Formats: sequence, structure tokens, C-alpha cells
Amino acid sequence: MSLLTPAVAFGAALVLSVWLASGVWVNLDAHARGSDYPAVWGVLAPLSGIVLFYYLLWWRRGRSREWPPPRLERATATVVIAGLGGLVVGSLVSP
Repeated sequence: MSLLTPAVAFGAALVLSVWLASGVWVNLDAHARGSDYPAVWGVLAPLSGIVLFYYLLWWRRGRSREWPPPRLERATATVVIAGLGGLVVGSLVSP
């Protein structure tokens, strides 16, 4: 019996899409806040939760946006928040 069932493949695709969306969202947000290296933030934030929390809780607070978030950034932020929220709720209510 194969472990790669359609449900497992779908779940893996969801996890990868949330992971990719978090990098895109951090990259776009860092660029709008005037970071010199937004791509570095975009790559390191999804790879390390510590860098992501540092960005969200410390670095992002001290800098104001230069322009309002475009539709792509709002969409990626929605995917990230929904995906991480689903992960947390799913891990809390699963048997």
C-alpha cells in the first residue's frame, strides 16, 4: 500500500503553499517598509520560525509602510493567517 494517497498529496500541497505564501508576504511587506534586503527576509522567515517571529514582533513594528498593501500582499497574508490558524486549530482538536 502506498503512503502517497490523494489526501496526503493534497495536505502536502497545502502546507507548501502556506510556506511559500509566508515568504512572499514577508518579502512584499519588508519591501514596503523600506528594508534594504527584503528578499533575505522573505527567504529566512519561512525557513526559521525565530526569524519570522523577530520580523513580526520587533522589526516590523519600528517601521511604517511607504505605501498601502496591494491586493497580492493582502491575499498572501490571508493565506498565511488562515493556513497557520488551521494548523494550530487542527493540532488542538485532533485526537
